[in-house]
Formats: sequence, structure tokens, C-alpha cells
Amino acid sequence: MPRVQVLTEAPGRAHQVILTEHVPSEMFANEHYAAQLLERMGWALVDADEQEQAIRA
Repeated sequence: MPRVQVLTEAPGRAHQVILTEHVPSEMFANEHYAAQLLERMGWALVDADEQEQAIRA
């Protein structure tokens, strides 16, 4: 089954998984599910960005 992952990526450090989800393609036929997945991905991207900035600081 397809998987979507959001990871941190900072030089000299191992990737940290912020979000991982199985995403079957048929779920995108449901607009509500698709919108919820995009919302969770957005939150995860913000969290990953904040963690990467804290590591670099």
C-alpha cells in the first residue's frame, strides 16, 4: 500500500519521522478524506520545519 511520509532533514542528523500514513489511492475519491490528509500533512510540514530550524540554530 502506498505511504506518505514527512521527515526532518538536517545535516549530520538522522531523519526524524513527523508523519507516516498509508494512503490507498481510492481514498482520494472521498473529498473529506483527501482534505483531512492534506490538513495533517500541512501540520506535519510546519512541525518538521520548526524542528529543522531549531537544530540549525
